[in-house]
Amino acid sequence: FVIFQYLLSNSFFSFLTAFLFLLLGSHAATVYWISSVGHLFASFFALFALWLYIKWSENQNVFYFACSVISAFIAPLFHESGIIAPLLVILYGIVVSGFVAKKDKSGYLHYIFYILSILVYVLLKIISHSFWSAGDYSYNLARLPFNIFGNIFGFLGFVFVGYPSLSLYQIARDSAKNNLLIVGVCIVFAIIIASLIYNKVYNNLNKKNKEITLLSLLLFLVPLLPFLPLGNIAPRYIYLGSFGAILFAVFILQRFYESINSSYKYASWFIVILVPLIVALIQVKQLQETNLDWQNAGVVTNNFVQYMNDSFEDLKLGQIGKPDFYFVNVPKTYKTAFTFPVDVADAAWL
Repeated sequence: FVIFQYLLSNSFFSFLTAFLFLLLGSHAATVYWISSVGHLFASFFALFALWLYIKWSENQNVFYFACSVISAFIAPLFHESGIIAPLLVILYGIVVSGFVAKKDKSGYLHYIFYILSILVYVLLKIISHSFWSAGDYSYNLARLPFNIFGNIFGFLGFVFVGYPSLSLYQIARDSAKNNLLIVGVCIVFAIIIASLIYNKVYNNLNKKNKEITLLSLLLFLVPLLPFLPLGNIAPRYIYLGSFGAILFAVFILQRFYESINSSYKYASWFIVILVPLIVALIQVKQLQETNLDWQNAGVVTNNFVQYMNDSFEDLKLGQIGKPDFYFVNVPKTYKTAFTFPVDVADAAWL
């Protein structure tokens, strides 16, 4: 909320943005699944580093700057995706750092500390021989532009539509595999449209609106940088990126309200309240369905673990030796919830 308040300069729309961010149905897996806790902490420290940087940019208090650098360094220690925290702060500073030339005599030298935090983290990964670019997290350079283009729309679908968009994304992805030429033409066409929008719309915005538009784009894309080249998407990847998408959506609503409020005061308030309310109701419904999926998934996994415990007790392994177990058709998910995503070995040590 405090970051939204700083960017939008309006308590009502800042609260609205934070409220919608809280209710997003795509966040359910990130919150419910224990393996996604790292995403939550990495996102928290990335946003905390950004907020501390904002505070430092206002009063040049070294304490805020030091804490911001430390938070940016801590973020990837919880999950590799947190490595974008220093980059997020640096890009934010470049976009809105009119204060740099006026207040910071060292220019952009303070960004060196954030760059060093990345280098130290990479060094620690090298020393520990721990790298995440393998399996589901591997990059295919030949398909890189196609994956980035498709995943951007896939993640936007997660934010604004939720889990129902996943089936449409998968259908589109399967079709695109056999029609790469058509996809390539679509990418070029999308780039041309983006260029036209930039020239016709973005260039006509005032400085403040340009900053919010560009920041929304950065806050959406930068957290997704490790995931856009992948051959798949998952709701936990969009947790921090949804911050920027929701910010831009509410910013558009705010601009609409300000443009018609003087002429249609009651109508503008009606629309500003009605649209978020409809979105909130849809998201709450999805959260209820997802919550039920995770409850049922918990029943499935609990019954399995309990059955294994009872079986070991009945067999009296110490007397008859270790038996062989065969598991067939192990479910990785129950609808939108995970059960045994990496097979039974993750749930039972035999």
